Amino acid sequence: MVSFAVQFTLVFAMLSIIAYYCTSMRNILTICDNILLILFTTYLFTILWRKFKPKIMLSSMGKAVLITGCDTGFGHRLAVRLNQRGFRVYATVISESSDGAIGLTSKVPYPDKMHVLAMDVTSEEQVQKAVEHVKLHLNEKSQGDQLWAIVNNAGTACIGPMEWGSVESYERVFAVNMFGVVRVTRAFLPLIRASRGRVVNVASMLGRFSVCYIGWYCMSKHAVIAFSDTLRREMRSFGVRVATIEPSFFRTGITQQDNSLRGLLRTWSQTPTDIQQAYGNNYLDGLKENILQNDDVWRSGDNINIVVNDIIDGIQNAEPKVRYTPVQGCDSGFGHRLAVRLNERGFRVYATVVSESSAGAIELTTNARFSDKMHILAMDVTRDNHVQRAYKYIKLHLKEKCHGDYLWALVNNAGICNECPIEWGTEEMYEQVFAVNMFGVIRVTRAFLPLIRASQGRVSPRPAYFPKTAMTACLDIQYHPMGLMDMRPIIHDTFTTRP
Repeated sequence: MVSFAVQFTLVFAMLSIIAYYCTSMRNILTICDNILLILFTTYLFTILWRKFKPKIMLSSMGKAVLITGCDTGFGHRLAVRLNQRGFRVYATVISESSDGAIGLTSKVPYPDKMHVLAMDVTSEEQVQKAVEHVKLHLNEKSQGDQLWAIVNNAGTACIGPMEWGSVESYERVFAVNMFGVVRVTRAFLPLIRASRGRVVNVASMLGRFSVCYIGWYCMSKHAVIAFSDTLRREMRSFGVRVATIEPSFFRTGITQQDNSLRGLLRTWSQTPTDIQQAYGNNYLDGLKENILQNDDVWRSGDNINIVVNDIIDGIQNAEPKVRYTPVQGCDSGFGHRLAVRLNERGFRVYATVVSESSAGAIELTTNARFSDKMHILAMDVTRDNHVQRAYKYIKLHLKEKCHGDYLWALVNNAGICNECPIEWGTEEMYEQVFAVNMFGVIRVTRAFLPLIRASQGRVSPRPAYFPKTAMTACLDIQYHPMGLMDMRPIIHDTFTTRP
């Protein structure tokens, strides 16, 4: 409805302009103005309704849900949560004797409604066997329950450059992440169509853009999103809703440090010798170090209930969203973690904060390996007197007390956002965004550039994930945990001769 209103608003705006210059069309001008007013009102009402409409959650009575990949992670937690809400749950696992499978029946309030099935999503035989089991069970023992939703959650990853590994390794990623989703969905779709229910596919934020060393995973999640978008349109006439869940980085079985290291070494071992020689062991060691150093990214995403809550909303909300993008907050911030990491490497760090008495500021000195090299300064990047005061302090401190240290790098990290349509809010709101994110960068850079020029050092403005992409309603990425991944290129820029 929103896109319809926007398109017709543009059409009638053009007609109004034409009518204005044509005397014979003055009557049309009045009509166009009225239509424009109606369409604009409809557009504004639709946006407000979508944002503030009351959420209606459907009853779990008579509804069953099938979930893949319930051994650990999102699937395991979701199965327990849905059982607590009264849903009949068919939780598929790799092995019924695994700790995760046993835990599913032992920790739920309604064990008679928790059914654990062994099913490999890459096996047509096992999927069809699960379909027959669910059909028979629903008909004979479930007291009239219908299969209301399927949640395609099972997933795997292959870590390493795309030139590494065997054909079988990346085919396995697509076999589970993509063709497994298609296989399970097609098998259970007749039951979902009969109940006019839901298909919820767990994709990833990496289904929208790609990053190095997990390219096959990114490709498979792109495919899942494309499959979901197509299926959504095809199932609309049957009353079936299709949603995608696109989480950022959360700690699950796939993302555990030990599993990542084992996966990397497995990929390396499957790589032909001539390619191993081209990359060398130093490259492999660098990737292992990358996994070890960025474990805090996954640790920040321990609260997987954020993802599970969105999946439940996709299942139970009377008007579910088309896609959900759950993210884990990072209160300590990118700059906080970077300051600690650079201090660990022996740099003298001048970390500017909004308030020297904040919890983050206090943690910086307590977490620093070399506390004598960690200096906390209060500085508001929007205020010239604050920036000049910090500049004078650092210049004097470097000269008198730092044993010959000089200012080698400047990292402009401070940033804010306004989460709302462009048409909303006050002028002061968006002026403040530019005051911090743009003019703050310029102000700080210009102030400290003489010291950087003297050392022939580095200036590192922190970009967002999507520096060339516009995103609806929110342009801020600072609070996403994946932002911590940007530390490596910035630390790399700080160290290397040619950044």
